[in-house]
Amino acid sequence: WQSKSFVIDNILSMRNKKVAYVSYGHKREIWGKDATQTVKLLDTLDMNSNNLKSVKRESQKLIKHPWFFYFGGQSNFNSETFSLMSSARIGFFLLKDCWDLALSETLSVSETGATSESGILSKVYYPIKKYKISPYIGAGLSLVYTGYDNGQEYIENTYWTSMLLWGISCYVGPGSLDIGMQYGKTSEFAVTVGYTFFPWGN
Repeated sequence: WQSKSFVIDNILSMRNKKVAYVSYGHKREIWGKDATQTVKLLDTLDMNSNNLKSVKRESQKLIKHPWFFYFGGQSNFNSETFSLMSSARIGFFLLKDCWDLALSETLSVSETGATSESGILSKVYYPIKKYKISPYIGAGLSLVYTGYDNGQEYIENTYWTSMLLWGISCYVGPGSLDIGMQYGKTSEFAVTVGYTFFPWGN
């Protein structure tokens, strides 16, 4: 098994490919590289199976547009306040390893109140395979809810905001460790640290 994965790894590297199909008898194997560039057996097909077409479609969909989940934290700071945040995203790649789209949710609690952001984000990556890193830049649009106590009453507000994102992803395990910066329309910087998990490989 190890010798087979070693041979497939060499072939994929020489031809600059990410997926290989191995045929023997009426069996077919689909091999590919995950987020850490490690060769794995993605699927086994039986050419005599009546479900072959549906299996092929699902396998190709996961290879071309892998889904991902992101969990992270942020430290937000400006001239008036400091807060800690937690964030989560779920999305998929429109173009594998290069362009993603995700729904996001961020919750923040500070000494004066609470904030929540629900929106959509998209990032473009520039993979450097040799070092297993991928710098990125992106943008997003969010609906923000804020509530804070000014000492006399609790004030609530809702508004739309846009943001720019940039940083770097380092492939670790079944996903990537993401470290970046975020700048919003409200002139606030946020340092982001999180982990993106690819449940079906990347």
